[in-house]
Amino acid sequence: MSLMSISWRQLLFSSQLSLLLRTMAALFGGYFVAASASALMAVALPLPATDSSLVAMMSAFIIYALFAIWVFSVKRVALAWALVLLLGGSFSVLALLIHRY
Repeated sequence: MSLMSISWRQLLFSSQLSLLLRTMAALFGGYFVAASASALMAVALPLPATDSSLVAMMSAFIIYALFAIWVFSVKRVALAWALVLLLGGSFSVLALLIHRY
């Protein structure tokens, strides 16, 4: 079967595309969520700056691993990407707002 004979509908609902999108969500989306959550924790924790940075960086590894596992356990890929954008964006905005004040 050549690539030209595949319809758009078959390509959209193929398992290979789903696996690729899940892998990208786990790698890049997980990094985005973990980094933004780490930035939020570093700014929001009521500890000295060095301690809060250290706690935030260490917890980023756990967040990244758990998020990657969760991405592959979700039924729909769109839900995983929606949560990537929602969590990563909201954590980033909150970190910027808290850091500003």
